[in-house]
Order: sequence, then structure tokens, then C-alpha cells
Amino acid sequence: PIYRKNKDHSFWNNIKNPFKTHKFRKLMLFYLFWTFAIGVASNYHTVFILKYLDWSFSKIALLNIGIAIITMCSQPLWGRIIDKVGHKPVIKLTVLCIIPIPLVYFFSTPLSSWPIWLDVFLSGIIWSGFNLAIFNIVFYSLPDEGRIGFLAVYSSLTGFVSFLAIVFGGMIAYYLADFQLIIFGIKITNYHILFLLTVFLRFVSYPLIKNLDEPEAKPVGVMIFKIISALNRRIGFSQS
Repeated sequence: PIYRKNKDHSFWNNIKNPFKTHKFRKLMLFYLFWTFAIGVASNYHTVFILKYLDWSFSKIALLNIGIAIITMCSQPLWGRIIDKVGHKPVIKLTVLCIIPIPLVYFFSTPLSSWPIWLDVFLSGIIWSGFNLAIFNIVFYSLPDEGRIGFLAVYSSLTGFVSFLAIVFGGMIAYYLADFQLIIFGIKITNYHILFLLTVFLRFVSYPLIKNLDEPEAKPVGVMIFKIISALNRRIGFSQS
């Protein structure tokens, strides 16, 4: 929108107005819960790989490079999908796929760590779609005036919730530092508890997506059909 100077601009209005906007509140309700669910274990994936799987830093660097390359390749595809069906179905599908990803760490052992590379592949593809959709829908949910205040509140709240999640996850990791349990030959540690907790919290946050306000968004089924049709045109399967 064209810049217009707001004569009623004030610091307190910048703080209050986002909480008065129904569309923005529903977005923040989901995203703050989701941010907490992710943040509980987000700092411990690398720690788990270093301490439990005994990987080197150079090998972890390869993981990050792999995620970056896959993200770079897949994000333009997600952008075209969002243009056709909207943000909400992409968020629904990607969140549903993101929920179980931490479970790959339960099947990763020092003798068999290949599931970590599955995490790289899934994270590169799925997370790129989610991050693009959630970034865009934030701007979609903003009014034409006072956007700076909305973005400031959004950044402040997500940062604060991330802080709380990291502290909470750190407390669990600390107090369960000596926890060990063998189940079907798999050694369960404090890190596994955090991964299980984040899966549960992600699952609980999923129903909040339906409250996102985007009337023109297409159903998830339409999006899946478009993805399959696009793949079909490239691969060359039959029309049926």
C-alpha cells in the first residue's frame, strides 16, 4: 500500500491494535503455539548428533549444506503452489508432514545414523514450504495502515515465546540428564524425551490452523491434485 502518514500514530496504539485485529489474533494464536512446540527441542538436534551419534562438526556442516541446497531448489516450487491455492493449504500439508520428523532420531544410533539424512531431505522440502507460507500469510493478515506496529508485535511475541520454549526445553534436558531407558534395543535419553514432547506439542497445535482467515484459499485436496498433475506432466504418466 502507498505510504500515508498516520496522524494518530502512537507507541501504545502500535501495541494495542494488533490484539484488536481478529485475523491477526487467530494467526498469532497458532504461530505462537507452534513456535513453542518447535522451540522446545530445536536446540538439541545438533547436540544429539554430536554427543549421542558422535558425529564431527564437518559432517554436521554437510547436513546444513544439504538442507540449504534442497531448500533453494524446492522453495520456488512452493511459491508457485501458494500463488495457485493460497497459504492455508500449504501450511496444513507441511505442518502435517513436519509433526513426525523428530521421530527419525529414535531410529538413529551410532551404528546406524542414516535416518538423519532422511531428516535433511524432509526438512529441506517440507520446511521450505512452511516457512514461505507462514512468512507470506503474516503480511496477508496485516491491515493497510499500521503494519510496522503489527510486525513489531509479531517479532516480539515470537521471540519471547522462543525464549520460553528454549528455557523450558533446557530445564527438561538438565533434570533428565541421567535418564536412560532401553526399549526394543533403543536407548532412550533426555534428548529423546524432548523429541517426543515436540512431536506431541506439534500435533496439539495442528487444529489451530483451521482458524486462519484466508477465505479465498483452496482446499488441501485441490492443492494435492495440482501437485500430482504437475508431476504427471513432467514424468509423463497417463492422464488417469
